[in-house]
Amino acid sequence: VSREYAHMLLDYNYPPAQPWFDEGFVQYFSSLKMGDKAGAIGGDPDGSFVATLNSSDWITIPDLFSQKIFSGCNADMRQQLFCAESWIVMHYLVNNGRLSDVGPYFNAVIVHKTPVNTAIEQAFGVNAHQLQKSVQEYFHSDTDPGNSGTPAAAIDDPVPFPLSDLGLPST
Repeated sequence: VSREYAHMLLDYNYPPAQPWFDEGFVQYFSSLKMGDKAGAIGGDPDGSFVATLNSSDWITIPDLFSQKIFSGCNADMRQQLFCAESWIVMHYLVNNGRLSDVGPYFNAVIVHKTPVNTAIEQAFGVNAHQLQKSVQEYFHSDTDPGNSGTPAAAIDDPVPFPLSDLGLPST
């Protein structure tokens, strides 16, 4: 349900963006878990993204951001990597307060037809290589050595939030 809800939020509130953003948003928010008093978001939505990112050479950020056609996460390994990397980029942007940088990036790329590398530098204040390095360091930053190199923050500790923050009545 949360995956379909995330798609609905995007489809009815925003114009289509680049596939990495749309898929990253959907994957990030589809991991929503709700309990009696709290919820959590941002975990590995299908349980395979961390393994995919740990076992594959990543798509470069310019290539990820330039992909125009998306055929789903259940296709070939390249598409699975695309989904996993889109998820972790969104995870990085949300959890590091960088999501607001995406608006200027899309303005540059979509409206002004600025090349991806230049738009990344303008919007994020770093070049594409530095952005990729930051995302990869973020992915590996909370790695639990006793858990086969699995990033603890991305899987075991999705971002918690109390339901009281949503204004819902407590049970």
